Amino acid sequence: MRESYGTRVSGEGVHVDASIGSDDIKAVVFELGRMEQNNYQPPRPELSVAAFRNEGKVARGIGRMVVRAIEGRPLPNARADESE
Repeated sequence: MRESYGTRVSGEGVHVDASIGSDDIKAVVFELGRMEQNNYQPPRPELSVAAFRNEGKVARGIGRMVVRAIEGRPLPNARADESE
């Protein structure tokens, strides 16, 4: 399932949409669980755990974008590993 996870980012601009996840139904069921009476599977969250573990990275990335906006620099869609 690991290979099914990915990111999607919209084009450059002030309003940017981004998402992280998987389109693989197995990964979705694994993350959210299945609540059917005869086929119950508890949720086994991975994305929220990864987000929690990488909170510092996410905060630094958002901080860089805020600084760019305050300085009046363009807001490109940058890779997560961009260093400034």
